[in-house]
Formats: sequence, structure tokens, C-alpha cells
Amino acid sequence: MNVTVVVSDPTSGLLQYPVDLALCLAAMGHTVQVLSWTKSGQNPDLYQRLQAGGVAYQHEASLQYPMGIQALVRVAARQECN
Repeated sequence: MNVTVVVSDPTSGLLQYPVDLALCLAAMGHTVQVLSWTKSGQNPDLYQRLQAGGVAYQHEASLQYPMGIQALVRVAARQECN
């Protein structure tokens, strides 16, 4: 199954529990892609853990702003066009 997880918020950057969820899903054999506006976050090693777990990382600058669902709709629309 293909899974996309938003792993950051506008204030803290990468968040521990969404990163753990993405890594768990990848370990279960799912194809996981994460979206974030930054590579830094609550813990300094979260981005490295995603890389080590083979999780695809996509930088999405619009997630830096608290736009909620609007940012995700734009990301989804762009991915459908690719």
C-alpha cells in the first residue's frame, strides 16, 4: 500500500510520533512517503532515521504555514499530475 504521512507542523518541524508511524509502516512493507517543510525538528536525528528507514522524503514548503487541508490538497493535486 502507498502511504503519505505529514510528519511536521508549522512550529516544531519534524515530529517524533508521525516519524515513528512512517517508519513503522515502512517496516511493515508499505511504500511510505513523508511530507515536511524542514529536515529539523523535535529531535536532531529524525530526518536521519527516515533516511535510514528507506522512507521517501518530500520537501513541501507550504506546510510551513498553518493552512491546514489547503496545503495538502495542493500537494495531492501536484502528485496526480506527475
